[in-house]
Amino acid sequence: NSAAIGRVGGITTLLAAMSNFTMSQRLQQSGCEALQNLALNDYNRDAIKENGGINIIVQAMNNHHDVVGVQQCGCTALANLAASPDNHLDIANAGGLHAIMNAAQRNQDEETVLRAAYQALRAMGYDPNRHGAPGSQLQNQNQRQQQRQQQRQQPQPQQHQSERGIIRLDQHGFPIN
Repeated sequence: NSAAIGRVGGITTLLAAMSNFTMSQRLQQSGCEALQNLALNDYNRDAIKENGGINIIVQAMNNHHDVVGVQQCGCTALANLAASPDNHLDIANAGGLHAIMNAAQRNQDEETVLRAAYQALRAMGYDPNRHGAPGSQLQNQNQRQQQRQQQRQQPQPQQHQSERGIIRLDQHGFPIN
């Protein structure tokens, strides 16, 4: 059935409705739900992409960040679209990764949204075993910056050039082994 819907113009009709009524929560949720199912086959994935569906899904997620159903279905739709590696760059360029991460951050108590966001990130090539948990890289980077700042604030040992090479001196001027 989903292939038939795509072939008879159902996708363009759905995307037009979503574009024309961007602030209708119910329409956006139902639209994302339909797109997540339609994106399960190759023909429909191409039709969704070619008709601006990726941008429309991301826009729905951004406009209705407080609607759990839009977030869950939007993430799942992006995950299903990401089953075609050709769509990865289009999803990223449309702000899809940002929308997925926002969905997870804003809905930390909603297991369905978290599962859908994780599914979408995995479909885009994210591997938690290789990259760590979402946000941990930023946290690790902040920790490294703080450590560097602390090291800069600590007195650095002085160095003295001698015939034997460079000798490091402690804060009192004594050689450090």
